[in-house]
Parts: sequence; structure tokens; C-alpha cells
Amino acid sequence: MISFKILTKEVKEELLDEIELKTPGADFHLAEMNLDIFLNRDDDIEYAVSHSHGCLLFRVFDGEYSFLFPLPLRDDSDPVGACSDICDYAVKEE
Repeated sequence: MISFKILTKEVKEELLDEIELKTPGADFHLAEMNLDIFLNRDDDIEYAVSHSHGCLLFRVFDGEYSFLFPLPLRDDSDPVGACSDICDYAVKEE
């Protein structure tokens, strides 16, 4: 089961370490660039992140929760499997 953590600089570093361990060959530049985009936004929206099936996952809270499409970090990543994990997470949290 995946879990999302509110995006902070510390969470970003932890997540990049986790990706390095669980997803060898991942595009770290792509992951870091996307994490920085959300980390440095100047809005009142809450962003949370996770990692599943070789994909970077984002949860957005702006009055209600929404999820961005999983960002594949390797050619053999499984966005469909990651979407399934997001669905399981949403049902559990509901």
C-alpha cells in the first residue's frame, strides 16, 4: 500500500533516496525537476508525493483531493499499476 507525504525539502530527499533504492536506472533529473516545480510553487495548495511501480506520484489538495497521472521514471515503469495503487489508496482513505 502506498502512502503520500506532504512535499517538503526533507521529503523530497527521502523520496529520491527511495527511488534510487527501488528503481535502479530511474531518471533522477526528471524526478528532481518535477519535485522542485511543486516544492517551489507559491500557492496555498497542498502537494504530497509518493512512488510506485517506477512512477512518481502526486496528490493535490485544493479544497478536495485530486491525483496527477503517474510520472514514469523509466521506460519499463508501470503507470497502470501505479494508478491501481492510487485507487486503492483513495478507497482506503475514503
